[in-house]
Amino acid sequence: MTLRLFVWLAPQVLIASLLSACSSIPAPKSPTSQPRAIEALSHWQVRGKLSVHSLDDSNTGYLTWQQDAQNYDIYIAGPLGARSSRLIGNNLEANLLLPGWKAPETARSAEALLKKH
Repeated sequence: MTLRLFVWLAPQVLIASLLSACSSIPAPKSPTSQPRAIEALSHWQVRGKLSVHSLDDSNTGYLTWQQDAQNYDIYIAGPLGARSSRLIGNNLEANLLLPGWKAPETARSAEALLKKH
């Protein structure tokens, strides 16, 4: 009789504990609160590794993006710093330096430079 009670009671306790564990998870924040938190950031940095694949080729590289209010510095380089590119600017002008260039090219915005090249 004790074994039957255990066999019947064990799954009930397990189910009850799993259900109670789910109830202790905090409710997610509203979707509108996250964009406001992101907009409040004015100084941040991203570092990471990139991998680009096409039908004919694949390449890897590294990315560093520093944002300081309106000023930005985006640096992308291949392995060991090969073929590095840099985009530096703010809301008034942008400078782009691509591999093989001796000096950066300047325009009023990053969008104008990237569209051109």
